[in-house]
Amino acid sequence: MWTAPIIPHIAIPTTAGTGSEATDVTIITNTATDVKMMIKHPAFMPTIAIVDPYLTCSAPPPVIAATGVDALCHAVEAFLSRKAHPMTHTLARSAITHITSSLQRSYDDPHDLDAKEGMCIGSLQAGMAFSNASVTLVHGMSRPIGALFHVPHGISNA
Repeated sequence: MWTAPIIPHIAIPTTAGTGSEATDVTIITNTATDVKMMIKHPAFMPTIAIVDPYLTCSAPPPVIAATGVDALCHAVEAFLSRKAHPMTHTLARSAITHITSSLQRSYDDPHDLDAKEGMCIGSLQAGMAFSNASVTLVHGMSRPIGALFHVPHGISNA
């Protein structure tokens, strides 16, 4: 049981994909053993999230693609999860709409702020959805693939 006070922290994402600014989950990779471990704890939930699409403009296209697919997987998996409920369905559907209408444009033009905004909103909503509904086997299978074969997380999800 956690007894120490939770340290306040601010999350400022520079990619639109993990949704970690809205979750209490972290992933740690042990590179010596090629194992990715997921840890979920209230202490990981950011106190404040600052989501600014401009901060995602410097991400190179392969990172935009991989993180965008990760966000899309978060949304689809949250929608399909056995733990889903009306609120997570609403967030997941909106995230899917934002991501599918923005990802290609964001990839093609890294400075398209409308596309970046759509991706940031979609990623944030997907993070909120999966944080409350969980993900599915896709994410469970992607962690070992990513760790063993050193594949970016969004690509292993795909």
